[in-house]
Amino acid sequence: MRRIMHAIPLALILLLSACATIPKNTAELYTDDFSLLPEGGSMYLWADVIEAKPLLESISFDDLTLKNAGAILDRTATAAAVFSGAGKGERFLINLSGKYPTFRAGFSMAFSRDWKKTKSQTGNSYWKSSKFGIGVALDSKRAFVSTGDPLTAIAGASPAVRVPASFNEFRRGAVMAGWIPNPQEAVNDFLLAMGIPIQVPAEDFYFNIIKNRNPETGIEWELLFHIRTTTSVQARAIVTLFNLARAFMAPAMLQPEPDDEPDLLDFLPALFANSLQRDDDVLTLRSAAMSTKELALLFNAISLYSNMIL
Repeated sequence: MRRIMHAIPLALILLLSACATIPKNTAELYTDDFSLLPEGGSMYLWADVIEAKPLLESISFDDLTLKNAGAILDRTATAAAVFSGAGKGERFLINLSGKYPTFRAGFSMAFSRDWKKTKSQTGNSYWKSSKFGIGVALDSKRAFVSTGDPLTAIAGASPAVRVPASFNEFRRGAVMAGWIPNPQEAVNDFLLAMGIPIQVPAEDFYFNIIKNRNPETGIEWELLFHIRTTTSVQARAIVTLFNLARAFMAPAMLQPEPDDEPDLLDFLPALFANSLQRDDDVLTLRSAAMSTKELALLFNAISLYSNMIL
């Protein structure tokens, strides 16, 4: 009996270390932040989790808040994610890179009612939570989080996404950055939602978030948008129309009431505080500086329009 009791902990260690792990060949597929994400997404996002943590803890992705995920964020260095529009199957897949205690995580999930070990179509297994609507697979260096089976969602089962040629240069120095493939409809729907009657023939659409430290107000964030148009002539015309529309915008950011749902119009003055800049066929727009709370509210407002713009 004593030998059996001594064998139980060892059996648990072997069981938990053997399940819910990422396939070994996954590391061979990893060449950059996005190489494990599949093509076909509506939006791709990258984050320096260490620098962006104050913001990440204040916002939610697809109705999932990160404010209670401090233990995970503390162990994560970078994250790359793909999001899909409503009705397109998997809503998101997030690839987290860091240092993760796989045994501790597996042990905790094994004895939690909220998590169930589930067999993947890949032959491996992952942890599934019906309560949270997500699946998780991890090893000591990487974790995947998805609304379905994260192991079938990663690249390898489908072609990996191609990162736009100039995106890596654009995100340099940012704490978060992303792009929207085939952006023309999304950009114009967004402008329409903001009440701006301008149509932009967008070929590329990138965005990033820059973190600044103000000695008087603390951490501030700026959004930077990069839009490549079809021709320089079109870009020049858009600048003229934009600056004309901007002249009629309110000079100060509106403050929504505490009980009100955030509205995109509340943030219009902050988003368009600066003039639109043009470099040949590329347009660049920089927002006003925003506090963590203001930017989190903006993200929440955008999420209300996600079915339309993604």
